Amino acid sequence: MGNYTSEFIVPEREAVSKHTHPSQPNWITLHAVATECKYNIHVYKFISIAEVERLWARFRQMKCNSDGEVTESNIAQLRIHSDAFARNIMKRMLATYGREKKITFENYIRALKWVETADMDKKLRAIHRLLNNAQPVPRAMFVKILERIYINPEDRKDLDRVSQTFFDMMDPDNKGYIDEESFARVMFNVPSETLEQVIDFQILPNYMKERLHQNLPEFFTPKETLTVPGQGDKSLIIKY
Repeated sequence: MGNYTSEFIVPEREAVSKHTHPSQPNWITLHAVATECKYNIHVYKFISIAEVERLWARFRQMKCNSDGEVTESNIAQLRIHSDAFARNIMKRMLATYGREKKITFENYIRALKWVETADMDKKLRAIHRLLNNAQPVPRAMFVKILERIYINPEDRKDLDRVSQTFFDMMDPDNKGYIDEESFARVMFNVPSETLEQVIDFQILPNYMKERLHQNLPEFFTPKETLTVPGQGDKSLIIKY
């Protein structure tokens, strides 16, 4: 995600955790409110209580501590830490709070909401930056990436052909690597429906939203006014 982290990392002084704690009943609600309000004043990206609940369940699977944080040392103990791509994703969500780097639940929500709502150009560029820490991807590394994708022995027989096809498209000048501009340009030549299907990410899949709407219509109340601690009597309009 590279430079895009500034769009979802919250400075420690503004963290919602200063006003709540996982042991308190307002933990989910305040995170929903805070995540919605800390974007540009002209752009509101709404997130529902149901989405925050789902993300909290996922976040706990990452072995967060009692303060609702996943520390850098805890990340190293996770099974997914052995995957370089997963490591790079988590690395982008780390922020230094106090003396330690950690992923807070708020930054986790904001990062995944960014993945869900960012435009296609940003998503494609973020993917490229994750492949090799924002550096051009050399052919040897690209082959290793393909080896992680094509796990079937039969499919691996075609790796050289697949690699050559990609480099013919993305490296027409035979520089020996794929840079960000070439990657984004070629990917935009993929049929839009196919590209959307591959890149699409939903915190709460559509079928779950429909089921929730049917069983719990109150989750879709058009508007509700809530007050954020630290904002005086300022009220915020929250859309579910």
